[in-house]
Amino acid sequence: MKVLIRFIRRLESGAVEHHDRTFEGERLTLGRGTGQDIHLRDRRVALEHAEIRKVGKGFEISTRGVSGITVNDSFCRKATLNPGDAVYIGSNILRIIPPTDDFEFAFTFELDPDAREEEAERAPIRDELSEQAHSKRAWSWGLALAIIGLFLVVPLLVFKGGGVAEALRGTPLPDDKTWLSGPLHPTHQLAIGDDCSACHERPFVQVRDSACLDCHGAINHHVPKGQRKHEDMEAWRCQTCHKEHNEPAHLVLAEDKLCADCHTDVNSIAAVNRELLAVGDFKDQHPQFRVSMLVPSEESPDIFAIQRIEVDHSAIEERSGLNFPHDQHLVAEGVPGPDGNRVLDCADCHQPELGGAFFRPIRMADHCASCHVLEFDEEAPGREVPHAGLAVVRATLVEYFANKLLSGRLAAQADAPALRIPGRVQLSPQARQETLDAARELAAERFADLTQKVCAECHAPGGAAPDDTPALVPLASIAPIRLTEQWMPKAHFSHASHEGGFQCSDCHAAESSQQSSDVLMPAIEDCRDCHVKNLASTCMTCHGFHLAGAGSMAEN
Repeated sequence: MKVLIRFIRRLESGAVEHHDRTFEGERLTLGRGTGQDIHLRDRRVALEHAEIRKVGKGFEISTRGVSGITVNDSFCRKATLNPGDAVYIGSNILRIIPPTDDFEFAFTFELDPDAREEEAERAPIRDELSEQAHSKRAWSWGLALAIIGLFLVVPLLVFKGGGVAEALRGTPLPDDKTWLSGPLHPTHQLAIGDDCSACHERPFVQVRDSACLDCHGAINHHVPKGQRKHEDMEAWRCQTCHKEHNEPAHLVLAEDKLCADCHTDVNSIAAVNRELLAVGDFKDQHPQFRVSMLVPSEESPDIFAIQRIEVDHSAIEERSGLNFPHDQHLVAEGVPGPDGNRVLDCADCHQPELGGAFFRPIRMADHCASCHVLEFDEEAPGREVPHAGLAVVRATLVEYFANKLLSGRLAAQADAPALRIPGRVQLSPQARQETLDAARELAAERFADLTQKVCAECHAPGGAAPDDTPALVPLASIAPIRLTEQWMPKAHFSHASHEGGFQCSDCHAAESSQQSSDVLMPAIEDCRDCHVKNLASTCMTCHGFHLAGAGSMAEN
């Protein structure tokens, strides 16, 4: 907007002087501050008292000052201005006048002629020490010694011991807390309270690492002792990265430069570890995420080892021994179960532990048994085999059918007229053996049916079959189940902090996954969408400095 400001001065003779000023900008500010567009000389006016803006086709004045403004004798904080309006701000008067063709808005500015001079401008105070007949030097030395004694010598008495510290801190006199450059971090405040000497062992000496390790001795190094970079880090003090008495209260240095100094050319420093990749920042200089999967070895399917591989690698697959297609369990109409269709979502199986960092283990009894029943005898609904190894399942079936057949034959014999010992019903050895053989045959048939229709639905075959396994059993043995629990152990991630604004499918494509071998971990591009564009994330957002396995710092 283009504004004409006409400053008016009324002389004692009655004559009126004025000079014009042009203002161009989005808003015109008025106040006592020197940075305002119009400087108001009145101590009742705030430094940034009011502003004039163009609103639509008109103009509006608003204020946040305590004394407000008066427009046409009405006190207000906001008003629309029209030609003829008079605005009073303290002793200053603005009268809105019609603008000329070259301007959008115009007003005159003058001091209220009836205002008292002392309200418009405070007279400067000229009260010099020399006028009081006192020596500047004597006062300077006296004040300097008083300050040294009160704020240096007296607080030093805290270090004398013998209860002096407690006594001094209980008086209004300054103690060692007077020297604090900022508040103590709440964690340390809870641990040591007001005992500054717990960390500051000597006056005017920086906190030594030994004082930190008295409490934090179990903290680990960044690299194992003996590696090349370890010696360089020995010169670093705890306070190089952990700054106390700072606001806002934080103890961890989170600047990317701390990590990038080494990791942009990490192979020249830690050439012994070929797994390390160069990293400069998360936006442009970070490699693709790698997951740590449990993979069965070629030597034996019972032995699993950790393999690190990029999430977008074409050959990546999880061989856990479990058949679980996510898409068949996440259909919109639900999955069939004993009580009808049941609609499942991720939270039915993936339940977070306290804190939200990890998930509770998935167990058959807790998460699967409501749909995947292990019944085997139509005559005994609800009776199931245990979810255990095949040998246990076979033994359970043999025991069950042997008991069932023997009980039936004994009951039949008890009703038959025969010579027997009163109170006892017995089978002949031949009849008992025939019954047991029949029970084993029936158990083998049911075992084959279970393994083919139930076990094989979720479990992959693997390993060598036991010697006593019948030839008709299609699933001779079951591969061991090894589910990866920590996919990215070298980073820390909390699902709890991502709740609310995200769905599981935003990061994990489970609804379209048809194979159990699919690795449903997100790639780095999925995280960059937020952590680069919207969040000021640093290396320390996901990674820690003190690493497990690097040895305790207290060992040095």
